[in-house]
Amino acid sequence: AGAVADGVSFVVAAGNDGLDLDASGPDYPIAYELDHAIVVAATDNRDSLASWSNRGASWVHLGAPGSALTSLTMSSSTSTDYGWGTSYAAPLVTGAVALISSELPALHPDEVIASILAGVTEVEGLSGSTVTGGRLNVPGAQEQARAWMQVIELELESVEVQDSDGDGLAEVDEPLAVRLQLHNLGHATATGLVGHVSLDDEDAARVLDDSALAWADLGDDESGAASFLIQVAPGCEEDLALPLTLTLEGDEALTFALELPLTCRWDEDEDGWPDDEDCDDQDAAVHPGAEEHCDGLDEDCDEQVDEQPVDAPGRTADCDGVPVDSEQGLLDSDGPERPEPPPEGCERGCSSAPVPGLWALLGLLALTRRYGRRNPGP
Repeated sequence: AGAVADGVSFVVAAGNDGLDLDASGPDYPIAYELDHAIVVAATDNRDSLASWSNRGASWVHLGAPGSALTSLTMSSSTSTDYGWGTSYAAPLVTGAVALISSELPALHPDEVIASILAGVTEVEGLSGSTVTGGRLNVPGAQEQARAWMQVIELELESVEVQDSDGDGLAEVDEPLAVRLQLHNLGHATATGLVGHVSLDDEDAARVLDDSALAWADLGDDESGAASFLIQVAPGCEEDLALPLTLTLEGDEALTFALELPLTCRWDEDEDGWPDDEDCDDQDAAVHPGAEEHCDGLDEDCDEQVDEQPVDAPGRTADCDGVPVDSEQGLLDSDGPERPEPPPEGCERGCSSAPVPGLWALLGLLALTRRYGRRNPGP
């Protein structure tokens, strides 16, 4: 598994039991179904499947010579003999893999294997017995491999949405930057990359900048990004998957369809409190922290009405029905007005205004007393 992860290619002999692996089932190591693996059958000098070679249109990829091959023996450095078997055919394919990999080291093992399978010579004797229906052709494999080096294969590697204030929410009138990153999977350099975006649902959002997007040149296995701005329409759903289409210009236009995940939040009355926190997003005077006005409304969104205490800091009115000294800077909005304080010395109740009846009585008493002194009785 570690070798497969490191990109190692495997060439596997199909076996010499004369079996159809589609019917009998594969033996190991074929049954491991390894990535980057080629399973090889043996052919004879007539380009036909050797009678003793295993086959299978689902399991065996191609054939290679493996019958009556001249080979060195272990007897001496010059001794030769004839050999038979799929274990003779598999090394020929291994040599082709090594040759192409050394010539074009930038190729991925998958591309090397694809080149070998695409470059086979189709022969009647292998039709229906192998995946390709063909026999190894090294020059054909090399030609296919070189074609890979001319390929530009682009993928949309990532899509990122960044809001202006960094809270991760799409808010009214807020520009959203959409970053599209392309990755060149091919080996040829992609130049002059220009594209346009369009929104499939123009009622949900609009593109703020209609100019073309441009990417820097992307070489083998390189990535690059371009950005544009959008703005969502008021009243969008809380969680929105915005359909978007990116079209790259060129001889063959390339189109990517994607969805932008957005979370919308609105502040329709523009009081600084979004609709999911504002208990009345149609009235700018109503929001968390607003001042109560003793008017039967819940201005501060705490689910209580006219509840402010006398000593509420920063308040200009309380709503408990009791007047408050003006020295505290607080007046009761729903209670009676505070009367004027009494004059000094009249704390128990007096008035500085004259009382007509009292003055008449005092004058009469004064005259009576004066008259009595001048006219004494007998």
